[in-house]
Amino acid sequence: MSQMTIALIILVATVVLFIWEPWPIIVTAIGASIVFAYTGIITVNDIFTGYNSTTIVLLAGMMVIGSSLFHAGITDLIGEKMVKITGKSERNIILATLVVSCALSSVCSNIGVMTAMAPLVTAMCIAAGIGPSKALLSLLFGAQFGGFVTLVGVGSNATANSVMEELGITPFGFFSITPFGVGVCILGTLYFTLIGRKLIPDTKYIPEFAKTEKSLWTGKRRPSLWSLCCVSLWSLQSVRIMFLCTLLPQWAHW
Repeated sequence: MSQMTIALIILVATVVLFIWEPWPIIVTAIGASIVFAYTGIITVNDIFTGYNSTTIVLLAGMMVIGSSLFHAGITDLIGEKMVKITGKSERNIILATLVVSCALSSVCSNIGVMTAMAPLVTAMCIAAGIGPSKALLSLLFGAQFGGFVTLVGVGSNATANSVMEELGITPFGFFSITPFGVGVCILGTLYFTLIGRKLIPDTKYIPEFAKTEKSLWTGKRRPSLWSLCCVSLWSLQSVRIMFLCTLLPQWAHW
């Protein structure tokens, strides 16, 4: 049996376990990496190479920030303000999420955009009284669509451009793919807002960071000034980290 066949079998089994979820997803992910090494497809030293990246640190840090925002009650304030703009319509919330995520991911890493916006989108949905699962999925799609707008939207764009230059092919300019990317964003946004969201069931999924107990805001009690300052400083730091870890490397590579 060839290594390609073995790799496809492991991949299919991993996807099935992700969907079925008989045990935590992290166990499946790490187990699949170990199986790849055990079958000789990758080396043992490469098992955890993917975890040694700034993206993992960014994801972990943003999850802490998201949980802190919910715990301090800041997200309730943000959600109420955002719902005043979008209204409580699921369609409007999904449309706003798609537009903003497309715009941000055109110059930032799509993973960074998804991680940074997930708490805000969740808070907006909770304030509107709707399940956040569809809006979070629209955030995922919007971040992917926006990656095609500029050359630094997705790391693979800059990589492909470098390969083209090495092969003697005229490389793309910074905005060469923008017309195509804008078209993808417009068509994708319209489809998901008008048709796609109706085909997806509401799973009632609530992210773990949104399930935290709110100890600083109960009833009409507002978050204290101290908590607002602390969370604001942490939020600014997270934005700085997202910029350093996602935007600068792609611009430097370009």
